[in-house]
Amino acid sequence: LLQRKGFFNGDTKGAAIQRACTSTNLMRAYNLVHHVYVDSGYILPHQSGMRIRVFEALEEMATFTANIGRHVVGCTSLITDSPDVGLPSDATFWREINALRDTGAHLSEATNQAVAPSHRNSGVATELVRCIVAQAVSQGYDEMIAAASPSHNNFYEALGFRKLADVRRYSKTVDDQVILISLNLKEFKPADENSQDHNEAFGKQFLYTDNPYNSFVKGWD
Repeated sequence: LLQRKGFFNGDTKGAAIQRACTSTNLMRAYNLVHHVYVDSGYILPHQSGMRIRVFEALEEMATFTANIGRHVVGCTSLITDSPDVGLPSDATFWREINALRDTGAHLSEATNQAVAPSHRNSGVATELVRCIVAQAVSQGYDEMIAAASPSHNNFYEALGFRKLADVRRYSKTVDDQVILISLNLKEFKPADENSQDHNEAFGKQFLYTDNPYNSFVKGWD
């Protein structure tokens, strides 16, 4: 069903996937996130027209975009856990995230997931997920967590993510319901052809074995 809707086929409708490395590209990326999140009711409008938090100011934040010329039509970011600021989802899922920390896992979080309406039924979303997975694997993270809309759970489940916590309110200012999901990267390796877990096998094939961005992320760094 997801493939018939345009996902997982690599067709980005002409958008070029890249890492945002200049201030101009980063501003365009966070502008898209702001407008998509405001339209979806996830955040309140900000006078800057961008979604900017402390995490966007950290050099450890890796932001990837889908571009049509100078226009950003898709965005996602990956941030590493740190003792100073933690992770974006700590405010809502502190107990579950701390349980992962207690295992000694090196954590990262996918955030700023946004796709313009013109490219939602395309491969933009899945190609951007491939980017951050390639980035997370290259950086040696053990887990990649994300706060996701419950309506997107089937999409992430098809890629091998597991749910760590049920629906909670993410923001104190708007009623935005999210779940906590995670992808275990510690033993991320080619799928076992005899595996009975079809989601795991598909996810590993798509995100690891056949991931074209594995060869790009170090250069982008």
